Amino acid sequence: MNRLLAISTIAFLFTACGGRDVPVIEMDTKQDIGENMINANRYMSKAEETQIDELVKRHRWDARKLDNGVRVWEYQKGSGENISYETVIKLRYTLSAISLETIYDNMEKEITVGKNEIVPGLDTGLMELQRGSKAKIIVPAYAGYGVAGDGDKVPQNATLIFDVEIN
Repeated sequence: MNRLLAISTIAFLFTACGGRDVPVIEMDTKQDIGENMINANRYMSKAEETQIDELVKRHRWDARKLDNGVRVWEYQKGSGENISYETVIKLRYTLSAISLETIYDNMEKEITVGKNEIVPGLDTGLMELQRGSKAKIIVPAYAGYGVAGDGDKVPQNATLIFDVEIN
């Protein structure tokens, strides 16, 4: 019975890692723990960036990469005013995961850009657009809901794709 449990545990660990090489980290001191956490975060961020780059390339989206890692692909240029800090807009959007599985569909809300009413990555992406624009804004987890998710449908550490229309 113990042997079966051990084999099951090992099989679970291999499948949970998705077949990827996961670095083994040995820690001796608090400083080692801190350095290893920083390195783990760098590893996760780099892996997420690679996934985003592959998604953009696969779908041939002409997305601009902003300084904070957010990508913006404006597939319909707006003709209205530029969106800036404290601009009040009506935002219609569909939110998807990086797998393109829809999380929230046909959402609509009035927001003041830059006032923490939405996730930070979406705020910065919107400030690259104009009224009337339609765009996909790809938000890395650290600029979205992060390690907590949204407590409802957005999972932890989710890369998000907002398909937006601004009025």
